[in-house]
Amino acid sequence: MVAVVTPDKSIVSLAAQASGLDFTWIVDSGCTRHITQHAEWIKAKQPMGGTITVGGKNKSPISAVGRVELKIVDSKGANKILKLNDVLYAPQLTFSLRSVPAAVKQDFCFTFKRGVCIKHQSTLQEKANIAGHADLYQFDVNPT
Repeated sequence: MVAVVTPDKSIVSLAAQASGLDFTWIVDSGCTRHITQHAEWIKAKQPMGGTITVGGKNKSPISAVGRVELKIVDSKGANKILKLNDVLYAPQLTFSLRSVPAAVKQDFCFTFKRGVCIKHQSTLQEKANIAGHADLYQFDVNPT
């Protein structure tokens, strides 16, 4: 599935496969913004208009943007809070996307190896394993 996000004249592209409504975030190097379907996760929520175009034909609305804070366990087993800024809320999606370019703007780096993606910053290192059924790197998290 390929989607193009058009929030009020800005174009954001992303590629993903729906994997059900859950706490999984899919790593997406083609997505320029983080995106989630979980309104309850978004803090400091601001209304935002626009749509996501999925597969070039189907449109899905974007209704807000805000910050998401996620509880994660880093690669050393320590509990941490990961803050994602400017996350788009798309209520009709069934997956959340972690944007590589948006994370890089927050000083994160990514290393892709066979079967694992490592996202790291000076104080945090997090691993995403590849989902065998979809060939997508997925982070499993919990909201704060």
